[in-house]
Amino acid sequence: MRPLARASTRYRLTMTLLLPAMVAIAGVCASLVYSTGTGAAAPVPLGTGLPSVSEDASIAAAVPAALRAKGVLVVASDASYPPFESFAPDGKTIIGFDADLAHAIGAVLGLKAQMTNVSFDEIIPGLAAKKYDIAMSSIGDTKKREEVVDFVTYYWNGTGIAVPTGNPKHLSTDNLCGARVGVERGTLQQTSMLPADASACQARGKPAPIAEAFKDANETLLALASGRVDAVLADAVTLDYAASKASSKFVVAGPIRRNPSPGGVAIPKGSGLADPIHRAIAKLMANGTYKAIVNKWGLHSIAIDSSAINGALQ
Repeated sequence: MRPLARASTRYRLTMTLLLPAMVAIAGVCASLVYSTGTGAAAPVPLGTGLPSVSEDASIAAAVPAALRAKGVLVVASDASYPPFESFAPDGKTIIGFDADLAHAIGAVLGLKAQMTNVSFDEIIPGLAAKKYDIAMSSIGDTKKREEVVDFVTYYWNGTGIAVPTGNPKHLSTDNLCGARVGVERGTLQQTSMLPADASACQARGKPAPIAEAFKDANETLLALASGRVDAVLADAVTLDYAASKASSKFVVAGPIRRNPSPGGVAIPKGSGLADPIHRAIAKLMANGTYKAIVNKWGLHSIAIDSSAINGALQ
């Protein structure tokens, strides 16, 4: 997850590595149809036998009038973090777990979700400035972030490390003392986990890990490949996904550290959207749509049974 910028880290691959997977996803034959109250329908390929998602009038009625009139839900997302979000082979369409769920939420609210690519460290400031209606970008819910935005939770992630194949320095998530560790700027891994690791290492008389922060997950992976860092600390499922596309380059090491709080939709304070989005996610969990999207992206390990508004534990 990513912190104020991102409570979880993300991991990105180069388009060369991701393209085969994206083509396979884009080529799925059957689709889950998200239909809005206007009668428009936007087919989204999600696999065979999935339910359609339609507007729920009682939930849509709770959407602020100005947003209902606009008809579009602008969703900020840093499209470089598969399987949460990345660009499809067309280089324009944002696909992934967050994108699919955003479209489904929009449909329940009677709105068309418009995915907008934004650098992760610009998402929270953009929400505060009302540039976007919501953000879905593997963002971890934290008490500190809840001072700035509201959250509606929908997953709970864990953190692992990527290391060169063979793990020559014998690193693990609980043994990073003295290592050069790549993290994405603004993530929980940068702002919370590595500082805690530094204190723990120093208490044992060992050197603290050296944090190397990069703009995005692609840069962290390139730094690992080039030997600029010894490991990358990021969301475990994203690292697993990346490793499956580049297994000859790096492997994922554990043990998996459960992130301290769940992740969720980030929403500007006072927007009036937290409650209807919470109700929309609850509906999608109840009718099987959430599970279908989770299954599509292979994210069973981070799925949760119920959503909460501002569910951070720390």
